[in-house]
Amino acid sequence: WERIHHLIMLPTYQEDIAIIRSTLRSLSQSQFPHQRLWIVLGGEERDRERFERQATLLRKEFEGVFGGWLTTIHPKGLPDEIPGKGSNLHWMGERVKTWITQNHPQIAAEDIVVSSFDIDTVVHPQYFPYLTYVYCKHPRPTRTSSKPIALYNNNMWESPAIMRVMA
Repeated sequence: WERIHHLIMLPTYQEDIAIIRSTLRSLSQSQFPHQRLWIVLGGEERDRERFERQATLLRKEFEGVFGGWLTTIHPKGLPDEIPGKGSNLHWMGERVKTWITQNHPQIAAEDIVVSSFDIDTVVHPQYFPYLTYVYCKHPRPTRTSSKPIALYNNNMWESPAIMRVMA
């Protein structure tokens, strides 16, 4: 488990900074060693000004908390691509490969666990220690994926009544 690093991809588009901050705070409370948590915050070119302003503020606020921090801007109008979370994640992934090769060439690919979260995800402090345990104990960890149970209760009382019932 001492070799494992967690790459946490957080695509965003037109989100309020308070929502992003809440996610980063929850990640900063992880019981997993923070120097092995890498944050990738991915914005969209069509919201570039807001995203860059927020990313700069948040990077300063969380400076030194995580082992790595990368921001990406997904360009608009790429051929054969539908704008959205999936295309932003794909763009982020391509940038991350280069970033890891340049900054962490000594770390083997099988020692990096990638998580892709919605920007309003709030994780339990034991999430990454447990995910690491599951990854290390699995007979073929690079050929599996894990999905946490989603509980839609972090903004329960601000949500419309029908959404509270569904949650």
